[in-house]
Amino acid sequence: GVRFPEENLLGVDYVIPDYSHLIRNEKKIKALIITHGHEDHIGGIPFLLQSVKIPKIYASRFARSLIMKKLEERRMSKKVVVEEIDESSRVTCGPLVVGFFNTVHSIPDSLGVLVNTPNGRIILDRLESLY
Repeated sequence: GVRFPEENLLGVDYVIPDYSHLIRNEKKIKALIITHGHEDHIGGIPFLLQSVKIPKIYASRFARSLIMKKLEERRMSKKVVVEEIDESSRVTCGPLVVGFFNTVHSIPDSLGVLVNTPNGRIILDRLESLY
């Protein structure tokens, strides 16, 4: 995602995260999972794709539409596959199986995430951007 500038950053439109960790570990990246379409979650995707190859992006219908619009505007829509997911979808990445469930949020098609690992389950109600 992106962060929006604070008052002391006059003239700055976006604060883009540091992708150096992802660049160093690019070969380990299997997918990007987007839980909803707020700008702080999807706004950084075009910038990320300039630095890192993402094999596939998974996103809910509304978030996928917003992502595709951003990518088309920047002529990047052929750079990555964006697959639509919903509450009945399952994504397998190595030993992890990721499932989804509907959540209530201020934007349509918001999903929570259930990650099944060999050591147990992790439940996330709307992934929030990490900086």
